[in-house]
Amino acid sequence: MNGVDYTLKKYPFIDGTRMAAGGGSYGGYMADWIATHTGRFKAIVSHASVYDKVAMYATEELWFEEHDMQGTPWTNPESYRNGAVTYAGELGKFQDADAGNCGGERDYRVPYTQSLEFSARCSGRKCRRSCGFSR
Repeated sequence: MNGVDYTLKKYPFIDGTRMAAGGGSYGGYMADWIATHTGRFKAIVSHASVYDKVAMYATEELWFEEHDMQGTPWTNPESYRNGAVTYAGELGKFQDADAGNCGGERDYRVPYTQSLEFSARCSGRKCRRSCGFSR
């Protein structure tokens, strides 16, 4: 969020009340994390996100998980607790953001069920704004 603060300060023509955030794959993971940590964005789009890092152990993409998380869920469990799934209960605090979420069955790195998990959590929150999923 320091980068957002810097940008808003440097470019006063940017309307900080109408910002959106989005990302795909690891960027989707970060978009999910943003959705569970701040209400600064009016819209958040998460594409092919890794919502539950531990559940990624059902894939063959273990090198990324073990590298990025500096170990496995059983050798470094604290590292795996920092994902959006851990903070899913915080989504109810940030009710002003619309959430768009998409994933695909032909994504051979991130199972689309990861996006479904985030979408289900978004839909289940007590929220007056929209949340959609497409695949």
